[in-house]
Amino acid sequence: MNWRDFIAELYGKAPHAVGFTCKPDFRPSASIAEITNLERQLNTLLSTDLRSLLLDTNGVMNLMKIDDGDWFEEHWLLWTVAEIIEQNIYLRRASMRPYDDNRPYCPRADGLLFFANDGADGIFAHPVKAQRAAEPSVLVWTPIGDELTSIASSLKDFVEGWLTGQTPRY
Repeated sequence: MNWRDFIAELYGKAPHAVGFTCKPDFRPSASIAEITNLERQLNTLLSTDLRSLLLDTNGVMNLMKIDDGDWFEEHWLLWTVAEIIEQNIYLRRASMRPYDDNRPYCPRADGLLFFANDGADGIFAHPVKAQRAAEPSVLVWTPIGDELTSIASSLKDFVEGWLTGQTPRY
C-alpha cells in the first residue's frame, strides 16, 4: 500500500473549518535498521500495517495555516520511529510507579504499542498479544478515565476514520 498517496487523498476529502487549511508533511522513510531497533527496544513486533507505513514515511505531521498565513506544524498524525520508542518507554516506565491514589499512570502500557495521540486525551495503540506481536486493530487509551476502547480493525481504517471525521475525538 502507498501510505503517502492514501493519506494525501484523505486530506483532500477531510472536513475543515472556514479559514483553516491542513496538509500532511511526510517525513523520510524509516530504515529497516530503525524499525528493527524499535522492535528490539520495545520487545514488540510491529503490525504489518505500521511497519509498511514507517517504511513509506517515518511519521506524518499535520501542517495547518489560518487564512493566508504561513504553514505551521500543528500535531503529529502518526509518530516517527524515535517518538514511538520514546513514548512507549515513558508509558511503560510510568506503569511501574505510583501516580495518583498509588496506582500506576498507565497500567496497561506493556500490553499496548502506542503510535499516535490526538493532542488531547487519547493515545492510539495496537494491542500486543502472543509472542509480543502487535495486532492490527487500533485502540484508544484515555488517561483521564483510564479507559481503553477499540476504535478500528486496522491502521488503514483508523487513519481513514480519523482524517474524515468518522472516528470520535478524545
